[in-house]
Amino acid sequence: MRHVRRWVRNVVRRIPVVGESRVLPVLRSWYDRLPGLDRRRKKYARSEARRLLKILELGSRRFTVVFDCEVTGLAYGDLLHVLGVARFLECRGGVVAFVFVETEGPHFLGEMDQVEIDRFIDDAMEIAKTILSSDRSSVQRISPEELVPLLGAVDRRGILFAEFTTNRRPYYRDAFNVFNQLMATLDVESRGSVLFGSDDFEAYVPEALPRSTYITWHCRYSTRWDQGRQIYDDEFATAYHALRKGFPGREIVIISDVVGCRHYAEIATKLDLGGLWFSKDFSSSFLGDCALIMGSEHFFCYRGGGILEVPFMSSMSFEIIAPVMNETMWDSRRLGCWQSSSQRWLNVPRWRSKGELSELLARGEVLTAPPLGGVR
Repeated sequence: MRHVRRWVRNVVRRIPVVGESRVLPVLRSWYDRLPGLDRRRKKYARSEARRLLKILELGSRRFTVVFDCEVTGLAYGDLLHVLGVARFLECRGGVVAFVFVETEGPHFLGEMDQVEIDRFIDDAMEIAKTILSSDRSSVQRISPEELVPLLGAVDRRGILFAEFTTNRRPYYRDAFNVFNQLMATLDVESRGSVLFGSDDFEAYVPEALPRSTYITWHCRYSTRWDQGRQIYDDEFATAYHALRKGFPGREIVIISDVVGCRHYAEIATKLDLGGLWFSKDFSSSFLGDCALIMGSEHFFCYRGGGILEVPFMSSMSFEIIAPVMNETMWDSRRLGCWQSSSQRWLNVPRWRSKGELSELLARGEVLTAPPLGGVR
């Protein structure tokens, strides 16, 4: 079946002007609507995971992971999924060359201009260097013209998603599912060495911190794209009061970017919601926000953005209420195979109905008061 899809894709790509830009996306959309999408995604993820494991079993240790910015969503969540696979390979003794391929604006994600693209790549490289082991991995940035010579100089077997990478096609939609399959092969102790921990972000712990006992609450805000992932005024108030009840005596730190912190601070003032802290009062970077999250007792998020992947891909206590997009649930209750009883991901529809959070709360499905410390 994969050979048939590859043949159809190659034929369509040869159609002048509209083949790849218009016809191919329509065909992909139709294909995704066919029954059994999750089953197909899991099957492909298992095949790629088995391929990587086989390479390790044969004694090969060198891997190449390419984050191609021309075809990949320039988003933190996508980046963290790919980095998760790289961390797994490190854990199993692999040596990883993590490569960022530059691109020219505007980018398909939100029409990002060149300044924004370069800023993201610089930030992503810093994140990769922080998250990966300097002893086992290298991080570099290359031009598109340098990609073919680079891939020709390395062992093709060790290229993550080799077919996608060499043909410059996006694989980020499958990265998390492969990571999930790989993590399932490890015991609990080994999983802990792959999952994110507070030590990973120790260098970015803000000098001025809220009191030692605090929880973090991620609130995304964007006026440019995917506005359905932000939290509205009534939902903000609902979540605030539930968190106050569930974590008495704890400070609440809102995790967001500069624009988001300003926006939600204005909402808090308007609604007279006191006792909130905002991450940009302490941290000036994504990694600083990660350090704040990993130093907290519990993480909460309603919908939100890519930074939620940091606590999710960790062993800390969390409650995340968000739609599952390209990922597939591990089972009926867990998105990640490693999730413990103190870690909850509630899958909700991509398009929310009015009053969704209040209804979930009324049914006791979310924000039920956990014991101190956030362990349910």
